[in-house]
Amino acid sequence: MRKVILSIISVFMVSMCVFAQTPAAITAWTRQTPIYPTGYAPEMGGAAIYGDYIYVLGGTNNTDGDTAKVFKIKVDQYTGAVESAVEITNFSTNANYSYISSACAAYNGYVYVGGGGYNSGLGAGPSRNDATFIKIVSNGDIDAAWSESTVFPSSYDPELCALVIVNGYLYIMGGDSESGILMDKCFYAKIKVDGTLDTWQTGTTLPSACNFSSACAVGNDIIMTQGLTTYFVNTSAVNTLYVCQTNPTTGAMGSWTLQASTFPSTIYGTRLVAVGDTIFTIGGRTSGGTGVNNVWRATYNTSTHTVGAWASTDTQLPDSVKYHDIVYSDSSKSLYIVHTRSGSTATIYDEVWISSPLFARPIPTPTPTPIPVLDAKNWEMYN
Repeated sequence: MRKVILSIISVFMVSMCVFAQTPAAITAWTRQTPIYPTGYAPEMGGAAIYGDYIYVLGGTNNTDGDTAKVFKIKVDQYTGAVESAVEITNFSTNANYSYISSACAAYNGYVYVGGGGYNSGLGAGPSRNDATFIKIVSNGDIDAAWSESTVFPSSYDPELCALVIVNGYLYIMGGDSESGILMDKCFYAKIKVDGTLDTWQTGTTLPSACNFSSACAVGNDIIMTQGLTTYFVNTSAVNTLYVCQTNPTTGAMGSWTLQASTFPSTIYGTRLVAVGDTIFTIGGRTSGGTGVNNVWRATYNTSTHTVGAWASTDTQLPDSVKYHDIVYSDSSKSLYIVHTRSGSTATIYDEVWISSPLFARPIPTPTPTPIPVLDAKNWEMYN
C-alpha cells in the first residue's frame, strides 16, 4: 500500500512540475511561405488547433472577398515547420464568416466557430446568431457538412467577439451586432459527448460593451481584454483586462474582476494565448489604429486569480500585424500566426509565422534495423 501511495504522489508531483514550467523566451520568428493556394491567403478569419493540424477558417481573401473556405495545415512536431494548406469542407455560405478571429476553438474532436459577420462592402450579411461546428475525422479532415447550434438568446448576433472553452463549456461574449451596436452579453453552453451544444445559459454581463475582444483560459478562469468600448472608434481602445472564475461542474460564471496589471499600452484586435500559466498577447492595433508588432507575456496566478506584470522579454514580431489569429501547438511547442495582414498596409501575407519553441521539442526515434531471422530450411545436419 505504501508503495502505491508513493507512486501516486510521484506522478502528481511530476504533473505539477510539468504544468508549472515557464515557457522559454521566444528568440526568433520564422516566416514560412507560400502556404495557401494563389489568391486565397486570408485575413479577418479564425483559427483552431487539434493534434497536429491547424484549421484556418473563413475571413476575407484577394480572390473571392468574404470567403467560405476552410483549410487544414499540418504541423511537424519535430521541426515546427508546416505543410501547405489543404482545402477541406467549406462553410455553407461566404457572407458571414468574417471577423471571427477570436471566436474559434477546437475541443474533443470538434471545431467550433461562434457568431461571425461580413466585411463591409463585400458581404451580403446578416451577422450570425449561432455557433457552427463540425467533427474532425482521420488525417485532420472534417465531416462533409457543418452543423449549427440553436440560436443565441436575446437577439445576440456577434462579430468581433471572444470565445473560449473551459472544462467542456463553450463561452462567447461581447462583439457587435449587424445593426452596429456593441454588446455586453455573455452566453455559455455545455458541449455534449456528440459535439452538439446544450441549452444556452446567460452568463455574467461584461463590465461594458465591446468588440475587437480576445479571451483565453487558465485553469477554471477566463481572462479577457475588451478591445474597443465604442463602436468602431479606434481611440476607445483600452489597456485593461478582466478575470472571471467559472464553476467546473456547472459552468456558471462569477463576477468579472478588473486586474491591477494593465497592458503596456492601449490595444485592440490583439490575440490572447495561454500556454500553461503564461499568457501571451500578440499583435493588434493601438489607440488610433496603428498596427503593432508587440509580443507581451504575463504569468497568471490561479491561487489569487490575478494577472502578473506584463513583460516584453520575447523577440517582437517581424512586422506589425492586424486581423490575424494565433494558436499554440502542444506537439511542436511553438506559436503560429496563421493569417496575417500588415499593420501598416493592406498587404495580406501568404505566410505562417512560427515562434521558436517554448519548450523542448520531441526527438524522433530512429526506426531500428530489423534483425534477420534465420530460416530453418537452410540448415542441415553435418555428419
